[in-house]
Amino acid sequence: MTRYSVHHFREPALALREMARVCRADGQLVLVDMVADDDPRVANRHNELERTADRTHTAILSPQRLIAEVVDAGFALERYLSREVDMVFDAWQPQLAPESGERQVIRGALEDELAGRGESGMRPIVRDGVLLFRHTWGIVIARRARRGRWSSA
Repeated sequence: MTRYSVHHFREPALALREMARVCRADGQLVLVDMVADDDPRVANRHNELERTADRTHTAILSPQRLIAEVVDAGFALERYLSREVDMVFDAWQPQLAPESGERQVIRGALEDELAGRGESGMRPIVRDGVLLFRHTWGIVIARRARRGRWSSA
């Protein structure tokens, strides 16, 4: 099980291959992580903003790329699910001071999107006067392939 980690891996393929290598024969992988918009332009902007908040962030993968990386690593996809998760902007990334430059850059991008000036990839909304944005979490359930690179059969 890995949760919210792939977007911190410099080389997701390498990490996923290692997960397959150490997974017992017919073992299961459950992976939960943010997924990016299918539009590369929107995904790039989202990743840029996430890196502004957290320098350990590398890249959020699209659902298709995440699944492909898992399969290429030696797993057979059993199921892919996703869910939308509303994030309260002021509670997100608590290591950033409320008036930090980084937080202001991101808030500005969200406010610009709300005003129809560009896409942040974070899909902001205001609910009851509170600024929120949405992450999409991809949930991959896969089983180590019986045959292939690390098979004992």
